[in-house]
Order: sequence, then C-alpha cells, then structure tokens
Amino acid sequence: MAIAKRYGTALLVLAVITIVRVMLTPVIGNRSSYGFFLIGVWLSGRYGGFGPSVFALVLGGLIAVVVRSSGEASEWTSLESQVSFGLYLALGAAVAYLSRSEQFSRASLIEQRAEHKVLEEVNRTNALRFQAIMDNALAVIYVKDLQGRFLMVNNRFEELSTHGPVVGKTDVDLFPPEVVAQIHANDQKVRDTRRPLEFEEIVPQSDGPHTYVAVKFPIFDERGQVTAIGGISTDISERKRALDALEAEQELLRHIIEAQDQERQLIAYEIHDGLIQYLTGALMQLEAMHADDRPVPKQEAIESILGVLRKAVAEGRRLMDGIRTPVLDGFGVVAAIENLIEEEERAHVKVEFVKDNMLDRMDPRIEEAVYRITQEALTNIGKHSQSKRVRIALGRTDDRVHLEVRDWGVGFTPTNRVNGAVHGLRGMVERARIAGGKCTIESTPGEGTSVIVDLPYVGRNMAAS
Repeated sequence: MAIAKRYGTALLVLAVITIVRVMLTPVIGNRSSYGFFLIGVWLSGRYGGFGPSVFALVLGGLIAVVVRSSGEASEWTSLESQVSFGLYLALGAAVAYLSRSEQFSRASLIEQRAEHKVLEEVNRTNALRFQAIMDNALAVIYVKDLQGRFLMVNNRFEELSTHGPVVGKTDVDLFPPEVVAQIHANDQKVRDTRRPLEFEEIVPQSDGPHTYVAVKFPIFDERGQVTAIGGISTDISERKRALDALEAEQELLRHIIEAQDQERQLIAYEIHDGLIQYLTGALMQLEAMHADDRPVPKQEAIESILGVLRKAVAEGRRLMDGIRTPVLDGFGVVAAIENLIEEEERAHVKVEFVKDNMLDRMDPRIEEAVYRITQEALTNIGKHSQSKRVRIALGRTDDRVHLEVRDWGVGFTPTNRVNGAVHGLRGMVERARIAGGKCTIESTPGEGTSVIVDLPYVGRNMAAS
C-alpha cells in the first residue's frame, strides 16, 4: 500500500507537469521539456523516494521525447536532441540521487528529533523525580563549589536556615567562624582523598546546637577534576542526647555500685575493728571466768564485761546511724537538718536555716530525698566551696516542697550535662528525679553555688491512704 502511494505520487506529479507543459507549448514551443520533467524527478524523489524518482525520470523522458517528436519527425533523430536527452538522463539521475540523499537526511533528522524529544522527556521525568526526592527528604542535601558557595540545596536546608535563601550564600554567611573552620576542614579532606567521607558536625540552629552525621562526596568534571562538594547531612541530635543520657546513667550506676561496695567494705571494717573486738573481749573474759576454778571477785569481772558490752552496743548504734539517721525517722527532716547544721557549725561554718514552721511530716521517701540532698550539698561545700557562710531554706507551697542550699564560695562553671567526674552533683539530680521532682544546680565562678530542689509534697497521712 505504501509503495502504490509513493509511485502514485510520482504519476500525479508527472501528470500535472505534462498538463502544464502542454498548456505552455504555444508559448515556448516543444523545446525545454526536459527542464519541466527534472522538476518532476525531484518532486517524486522528495515525496516518494528514490524508486519513484527513477520512475519519474524514465517516464518523463519518454513523455518529453513524444512531445518533441510531435512537432517534427526529424526532431528526435537530430544529434542535438540525442545530446539533450543524454544530458537530461544524467541530470535526472543526479537529481534522483540527491533527492534520495535528502530523503535519508530528512528521515535521519526526524529520527534525531524524535530521539531528542524522548531524551528530553526522560530527562524531565528524571529531574522531577530527583526534585521530589530532594524536596521530601528529611536530611539536609546540598551542593557547593570549592569556595563554599551553595549551588543547590533542598527544602529541608531552606527550612532550617535563619538567613533567608541559601543558594548563592557561603558557609561564612551562614555559620559562626568555629563551625566554618570545622566544615572547611572536612571539605578539604574530601577534596584531598577524592572519595566520599563521613563526618560528625555540630551546627547551631534556632533551638540550640544540633549534631549531624554528614556524608560528603566529590563532584568531578569531564577532565576528572573536583569542581564541587556534595553532602547529605542527617540530624542525630535526639539520638546523641539519648546516648549521652544513657552513658551518664551507666556512669552513675557504676559509681553507685562502687560507692555501695566501698560502704559495705567500710562497714565490714568498722564491725571488725570495733564491734567484733568489743564482743571478742567480752567473750574472752567470760571464757576465762568459766575456765578458772579459783574463787575470784565476781563483781569486778562482771563490771568489766558489762563495760565492754556497753561499748559494743554504742558502736553498733553508731554504725546504724551511718546507715539510717534515727533523728530523721523519729522527729522528721527539719530536726535531721538541724543536726547536720550543728556538725557544720562545729567545723566553723555559719549556717542560716530558714524553715517553714508549718511544715508537717512527709512521706519517708520525700524526707529521705530532702535530707540526703542537703547532706550532700553541705559535704560539697565543705570540700570545695571554701565558703564560711551557708543558707538553707526549706518550705512548702501548696503541693510542692522547696529546698535551697546556697553558699558564697568559689563556685564553678556548670556544664550542659553533669559528667561522671562530679558524682555528688549527679547523685543529687538523680535522687530528686527518682523522688518525682527536680534538682537544679546554679553556680558562677567567684560568686558561689545554689542547689535548688523542687519535690512533690506527700504527707504521711496521704502516703498511707
């Protein structure tokens, strides 16, 4: 069907040209027919292809010969006519070939345009997919040149920026100098190694510093030179804080276990060197009395044994006081704190105690927390603060108990988290947390330290119910 259409096109072209040529015969005569049919050869090749153009060449030549011969019988037999016909055939073949080449070129151009269109569509689809990935990624994605100027960023980066649009800005425009130095050092490592590397970078944001794991990679040009640095940074701040908290908990647990082991060992030494010695002395005296058959003054021996036993009882009570304060159990936290104050004042430290006289007895767990935090705070003051003045305030507001232990000593610079080296401070914070409250430590070098505790008020009657 396609072949018939192509050759039909050639016939139609020849028919039109023949009609035109016949109409012009009265004007131009029988000559110049070949030129018309060369046009037909070209048009047939242009729209039908090489085969129809050859067909038009032969058929057009025959029609031209017939037209020329119709005038005079000798027209075709002349040398001029034969030369003209030969030139027509040569030019017609050239035209057919050129039309064939043009057709191939046109087909190739059409094919290239189709391929180009397909490639454009593929590229557009890939670009849309890539942009969707960029815009919906929770990680920060960026590309920047070797001077640190951002060439491309995703939506997440723009959302976190406090300096407006990021593209076109540099690291220096967005971050403080110490962060810029860290980022540039990491970028330089990627340029030097020419391979992807992973870094941990701390970047300031509106709600404080955040920790990111950044995977950075080099981008090369066609010559293999590094022309840009790409990066994908994932925020691990929450994970980092959780890990730090877990490490702190583990460190505190290790410290508590070590402290308990030391306390048990110390109690064992105390029992062995004190209580056991007294009991052993009393036992030896009783055994000596039992083994001695001679009459001896019993009263003097009994008094000696009783004296040793009294010392043993006193030593046992002293050991029990170290484990659990009798005053706290019997009279409450206010009386127990007053006992602590007496010990501090004997160490030449003036302690002011401001207490709520209407403060009732509380749940033993709350009283224990208040007492132990106060005890630890006074111990730290004696060891580190060099302060000769201390103020303790204990009161109640509605359903909360408030404690503040304040000194005016050397102070220190608090860190964001209490590390393992200051177990006493960490212990106070954890003890308050376990009791359902909060302990805050505020300190300024040269101005002293405040331990501020807020706990739930749980009365003994409330706890019993």
